[in-house]
Amino acid sequence: EFELPGSEEGAWFSLNRLSLGRSALWVLGAGDRLFRIDPSGSGAPERVPGVAASGVVASGDGAWALTETPRGYVFARVSATGAVSARVPVAATHIDGLAAGAGAVWATAPQAGLLWRIEPGATRSIPVGAGARGVAVAGGHVWVANAAHGTVTRVDPRTNDVTRVLRVGNAP
Repeated sequence: EFELPGSEEGAWFSLNRLSLGRSALWVLGAGDRLFRIDPSGSGAPERVPGVAASGVVASGDGAWALTETPRGYVFARVSATGAVSARVPVAATHIDGLAAGAGAVWATAPQAGLLWRIEPGATRSIPVGAGARGVAVAGGHVWVANAAHGTVTRVDPRTNDVTRVLRVGNAP
């Protein structure tokens, strides 16, 4: 069993605080510190120095950590060894959903109605409609759930174009 450091702060929940990659479980602990855990259960959690984040998504053998700065958001690429190899700023006012795949990290900005594509050294926004929250990568596409409109939007990661909007009702 693993025990992460506790917190005296009030409870706060985010769906982007835990992500399983090929070689590690990445988790945000007390004080938003990033930890790497061996999924086999051996060893103690390893703190990634210098990274405090509000979200994390595994990507390959490493992860991307989302940090908020006074100027906006920055995604830090963290290697399997815990070294930060890239920092990519994103000009968004709020980030909600995170996913990795199809050669990039994807993040939703619900108020702006944007899906952000993040790669080392480059970002791109794709209009998908206000209310876009959840995001997943599957079947060669990026999928965005829009709770405000009851839709799921399919984006082609090769062209960054919306290729289909499916009405599912309620708040996916």
